[in-house]
Amino acid sequence: LNVFMFRCCESIYHHVVGVFFVISGAVVYMACRSKERGMRAVDDLVKFGCSADRLHILELDQSSMASVRAFIDKLKGLTDTLDGIVLNAGVMYVPRYRLTKDGHEYIWQVNYVSTVLLCESLLPLLKKCRGVGRIVIVSSNAHIWINDFNLYKIDRPEYWNSVKAYGRSKLAQIMHTVTRAPMLRRESKLVTINACHPGIINTPLLHQLPIFGNSTVQCLLAPFLWYFLKDAKDGAQTPLYCLLSEELDGVSGKYFCEMKQVEVNPLVRNARLRQTLLEYSFQACKLIKYNTERLINPYYR
Repeated sequence: LNVFMFRCCESIYHHVVGVFFVISGAVVYMACRSKERGMRAVDDLVKFGCSADRLHILELDQSSMASVRAFIDKLKGLTDTLDGIVLNAGVMYVPRYRLTKDGHEYIWQVNYVSTVLLCESLLPLLKKCRGVGRIVIVSSNAHIWINDFNLYKIDRPEYWNSVKAYGRSKLAQIMHTVTRAPMLRRESKLVTINACHPGIINTPLLHQLPIFGNSTVQCLLAPFLWYFLKDAKDGAQTPLYCLLSEELDGVSGKYFCEMKQVEVNPLVRNARLRQTLLEYSFQACKLIKYNTERLINPYYR
């Protein structure tokens, strides 16, 4: 019996992922920002033919590190193994600069810092699966837009721009993927990590952009969105490919788009920058590091 965890919301895209998991016979732990939304998602999935007893809803707010840690502890109390995780939380646009209670810029924490905490803290469960555990980080081609990456500027309001904040968070996800892959390979060879771009999907995430705030604009754009953008089923293909395809057995540290490995922003190749980001990330997540090759994780117990 396969066991997976993924981030669920009201988006049909996430429902498609959930349907695939559960119909394939897997047990699925769905992380949702609110239990009410999660139960609505379960009701919808049951209508598709999914078995409710294999769907488990857990609350998770990635803008709060306390919520992330509570989620991790609860998940570890429910299962001692995971075959794969899809880390697909995403905030594309917020109208104004804001800090979380943890002191991080909002987009940065939701998309990157909390993703790292989840990724690292769930490794023990992934290492206990029957085969090779897979981590899939759903990133974005928006990382290509970024031509500078300075951690000093990440949380500072004078340097803030919502579009760039999103792009930097997605770039950081890919950098973490590339950095951790060889380290995981040296640790145990039992876990792979890859990132992917699902495509531009017509979901509520896209509608966070300010242009969609006007109902007239929405009506005018509707036929173009239908023609040019992916539907939910198409958008789910690459994340599912990264998670389940036998073609990717042993493949780690890569970035995929349209189910093909593609090139990334040249900044990703900067090993010193990646190492600086790794050290920052473990400090931000309060994960203890004692050298650059081996990391002590308080959730290893």
